[in-house]
Amino acid sequence: MAIVPKSLRTRRGVLRSAVAGAAGLALGALGRPELASATTGAMQFGTTNNAGADHTSLTSTSSSTTLGLNNPGVGKALHAIASSEAAIAVYGVCNPGYGVLGDTGSGMPGIAGVWGRDSSLPPNFPGVGTAGSSVAGTGVTGYSSSDATVTPPIGAGPVGVFGYAPSGVGVVARSDTAIALKVLGKAVFSRSGRVLVPKGRAYVDVDLRPWGGLGGAPLCFANILTRRAGVHVETVRPNYPVTGKLRIYLNKVPSSTTSTSVAWIVMN
Repeated sequence: MAIVPKSLRTRRGVLRSAVAGAAGLALGALGRPELASATTGAMQFGTTNNAGADHTSLTSTSSSTTLGLNNPGVGKALHAIASSEAAIAVYGVCNPGYGVLGDTGSGMPGIAGVWGRDSSLPPNFPGVGTAGSSVAGTGVTGYSSSDATVTPPIGAGPVGVFGYAPSGVGVVARSDTAIALKVLGKAVFSRSGRVLVPKGRAYVDVDLRPWGGLGGAPLCFANILTRRAGVHVETVRPNYPVTGKLRIYLNKVPSSTTSTSVAWIVMN
């Protein structure tokens, strides 16, 4: 057997390795698609893609999530921008179901499931942070409960904004230096109404138990709607004669052969 010098063996090994590596790269290139811009093929990550006027669509029959985005840092998981006035940055459609559902998730309490903000400043035309529109249903529904899986009730009839909390506050209006709540039009309160004081009597009872009772220190008001000379509401006594009722006292029995109409309201 011929003896091959060590230096020659080394050169041959390097040559064989180079040839094998080149062949492997060529075969790998045959089975791997080229990176392309978004206008011609695959979307590239870590850079800006331009689809031009083309429409990009993603369809999935999965029962889970079609597209998942996760940003564990302090940035935005999804940032959508629409530059024209008539354009829409995010448009969600689901029939039936939720067009857009925002969830702060479990664990530490989040800020808000859905947050709308208007950042325009003068002289720009002021916009709206969150707007809701409905043809015949509810424009915006707010629901607060420890059981987030319960479907919130919907306000009866066409409703612009509906806030509901089984044990908390349904809607809070706050302003530190201006008007917290301004109503343009009629205001209706379920804990108000009219009641008749029967003839020959100087008091009448109103049952508030179907409307939450009279817990705490309620503010109760009443006023006579029927003219009775020398007669007025003397006092309104909450939680009497039983808890959850209020008694409206007149200063005396009206000298009339008919009942006396009284308007009442409970503020808290």
